Amino acid sequence: MPFSQPSVSVILPCFESLTDLEKTLESIACQDYPKLELIVIDGGSRDGTKRFLQESAEKYKIDYWVSEPDTGISDAFNKGVRASTGDYLYFIGAGDALCAKTVVTQMMEEVDTTQDTIIAGRVCRFIKDKQVTWPKDFSAPFDVKKLLYSMAIPHQGLFMHRRYFDTYGLFDCGLRYAMDYELLLRAWHTFPRVKVKSVVVAEWVAGGIGADNTVAVYQEYLKIKAMHKIAPNWYLRGMFYWHCSKWRLKQIIKATS
Repeated sequence: MPFSQPSVSVILPCFESLTDLEKTLESIACQDYPKLELIVIDGGSRDGTKRFLQESAEKYKIDYWVSEPDTGISDAFNKGVRASTGDYLYFIGAGDALCAKTVVTQMMEEVDTTQDTIIAGRVCRFIKDKQVTWPKDFSAPFDVKKLLYSMAIPHQGLFMHRRYFDTYGLFDCGLRYAMDYELLLRAWHTFPRVKVKSVVVAEWVAGGIGADNTVAVYQEYLKIKAMHKIAPNWYLRGMFYWHCSKWRLKQIIKATS
């Protein structure tokens, strides 16, 4: 069947991250994909981001930007979704970067826009001095059961058709850590088609708001898994305690080594 060339909106939320922003913008602006829209949502930063965007919007091919207070990352994501016009939406954080100028082109090749609701690629994750390609085992067809344990497909590697948001709604502003995971779990019982590609989409620098709050992240995982009834509560609680115990053991070993 003939494949169309869908439009793509890249949504970049940022806050007090001026020193990291240029790297990310450069990786987007150099893309060779012709139907690309770039949206920057700044949360009212006071580090010079607003002036930088005013002066650099044309240079970095920014189609829309705003700098105003928001209630957090979910609110910024949602502003980007509302402002976007693309068939597929892609979210990237300041400091992360698309790996090559052909990434979007590769991800949009042979895409059936009527069926491929999610297009999933891989990311290159940087943790301190280590570089890891994730997910390691990534092959088609995608098994939704992988989401039972964690965010098995990182959002830095996901291109989501806008009908997903029309069907399941926007990001939950009541969540602090796992808003991307929760958005996927909403579709657990009727998960849409995922087109899996081995393309390494982005360089992702590990960190962020949940980096030093591991137990709180696990607690939020438990909350959203229970909310969407993806497994019996006894099983979910057991998994929560197992994850916490495993993390604490690692901390003890690290402290005594």
